[in-house]
Amino acid sequence: MTETNTDQKNEWKERELGALWIKEGRNQKFLSGHLLVEEMPGVQTKVKVVVFSNKGKSENERAPDYVVYRSVDREETATSEESSTEETQAKEQDSNEEIPASLV
Repeated sequence: MTETNTDQKNEWKERELGALWIKEGRNQKFLSGHLLVEEMPGVQTKVKVVVFSNKGKSENERAPDYVVYRSVDREETATSEESSTEETQAKEQDSNEEIPASLV
């Protein structure tokens, strides 16, 4: 009988797509975790996700109960915001520079 339980556990492990944990947000509880996405046979990528309840569900009974989003690390978001600010400043500086006399 132990072999049957082990076989069942192995089958479930092979079918596993990821894992989610309940988190407490400022305004609501949500799920956070990862999914294993098979890009090609034998090659899996771990994708971080967050899952929120659908606030529009009350307006449309056919709407999904939950919505899954790709997770973005807060550090990643801050870094991208900083780099876009730096790019904008660099563009403004370039446009404000004087045209060299040799080009006039």
